[in-house]
Formats: sequence, C-alpha cells, structure tokens
Amino acid sequence: MPGAGKTICSAILVDDLMTHFEEKPDVGIGYLYCNFNRQGEQRAQDLLSSLVMHLCKKRTSVPVAVKDLYKRYKTAPMRPRFGDVSKALTFVIALYSKVLIVIDALDECETTCRTRFLGEIGKIHAGPGANVFATSRPTERNSFSGVDWFII
Repeated sequence: MPGAGKTICSAILVDDLMTHFEEKPDVGIGYLYCNFNRQGEQRAQDLLSSLVMHLCKKRTSVPVAVKDLYKRYKTAPMRPRFGDVSKALTFVIALYSKVLIVIDALDECETTCRTRFLGEIGKIHAGPGANVFATSRPTERNSFSGVDWFII
C-alpha cells in the first residue's frame, strides 16, 4: 500500500542491522532502495553490483573476484555482464558466515529487471547463512512464492 511506511521500515532495519553487527566482521550487510523514477539505472546487474559494493565495504581488502571483475571491465566500453556480477557476488557472500540483505520497493523495478534480479536473490536466499528482507506492494505476491511474507 502506498504511504504505509515500507521505506521507513527498511531504513530503520538497515540502520539497526548496521549498528548491531558493526563489530562482527563475519556478518555482511547489503541493501537497496529501488526507485520507480530511476528504472533506467536499476538494471538487474546494477542492483547486484550495488550489493557487491555494500558487502565489500566491511572487508579489509577488496576480494579477488571483485578485483578480477574490475580488471576485466575497466577499459571495456560496457558495464559488467549480469553473469559476471553474479559470480562476484556469490564469491563475496561466501566470505561471510552470515549475509543480511534488505531490498526496499522491489515493485518499483521494471518487470524484466525484477524477475531476473529475484531469480538471483532466490539463489542467495537458498544458500547457507543468507537472509533476505524485501518490501513491495501486495501486487507482487507471486514473486515471493515459497517464502514467508506479510502485509504492512
């Protein structure tokens, strides 16, 4: 429901997680705030890249998979491909004993982007030590089949 406070809820959750796990280097936290007006900038690989960036912030050095991704694309005329970013994200997630991901306003992503992104998030969620919290309008219920959800 518009105006129900989903973004405020997500922001409070991110702040609480960052505070609670600040001193725990084995817990990674990634978060996204999707925006309908920025759909052109929010392709699936861009969303995954953002999660990679957040998860790398807590590391003492840049993970080798991320360095390799940078080297491969730094002079390329295009941004990294979805599969390459997905592999880097999987590598970075494996460096933590627990990963917490918060995604706000998933319904505001373009449908194709959302479907592709959710497929990857589903793989992450199915893995060990990964937890995902996402907000979306109720019209997206089918996107969350097989997971716990509730209406705010």
